[in-house]
Amino acid sequence: MGDSPPEEASLKFWLVVGVLFAFGVLTIFSIGLYFWFMAVALALLSPFRSRPQVFLPGLALFLGFLIAYVLVAPWGCSQSFSQNFASGEETISPVICTSPIGIEYSGPEPFEPSRSPALIAGGVTATGAAAVTWAVVRSRRQREIARI
Repeated sequence: MGDSPPEEASLKFWLVVGVLFAFGVLTIFSIGLYFWFMAVALALLSPFRSRPQVFLPGLALFLGFLIAYVLVAPWGCSQSFSQNFASGEETISPVICTSPIGIEYSGPEPFEPSRSPALIAGGVTATGAAAVTWAVVRSRRQREIARI
């Protein structure tokens, strides 16, 4: 009970950042990198927590980019091989990489799919998310000022 509400809120914020960071490090080889990035984004935005017009659009910018990039970037690649035993003919299909939302990237072996579509989608989504969040926070703030 000795903690004042701002100190308690600050403690909770940094606890969340620490948990996200720790979880990110522990699971870095699977999904942890995204949680680690989230912890870093929150830490970078921490000086602006008391200014929602800066903090919330900044967070929306980061989350918009991260979510769009993850959904559009190629994750798994596959290639099939078949052989006709009668003729001895071998057939190798092109390498096909898919994203979580079903976008297919393909090319002949060796094939490394471009990350450009994911970067573009992330940039567009991040910009839109930040702009919408900023507009909502700004209009809410103006309504609060008008009430006073």
